[in-house]
Amino acid sequence: MQIKAIRLNGIDEEKLFSDIFEFDNYISGNKYAPDVLFPSRQEVGEIYKAICKMPSVEERILQRFLKTCGFAKTQTALKTLVELGLIYKENGVYGALSSTKTDLLNSATYKQLSERVKCSEGIPEKRL
Repeated sequence: MQIKAIRLNGIDEEKLFSDIFEFDNYISGNKYAPDVLFPSRQEVGEIYKAICKMPSVEERILQRFLKTCGFAKTQTALKTLVELGLIYKENGVYGALSSTKTDLLNSATYKQLSERVKCSEGIPEKRL
């Protein structure tokens, strides 16, 4: 017997690949859909709390939040938390650094996406 692919149960593969595409576009400086990348404060908080409870590798964090936040929002949340100095990434493992309250808009990534989402509201084609 051969295993052709291992997939997480209940994952919408089309959304997953779309999220990966949008995040790659964002990182590469290409046009992207900001609403796909922009996590809510609650989503960022849930990811932070999970990392505080147990440091984890990126793949584990992505698997845990794939159904609720999605790939792109989880990646954006991780990037935001690192920029704010609330978590660190060392040898592929994310861990908590500080529990100091801070405004997410102090992160360049979160602020940029917040502004892009506000600008794109009401625009039929939201790729900016």
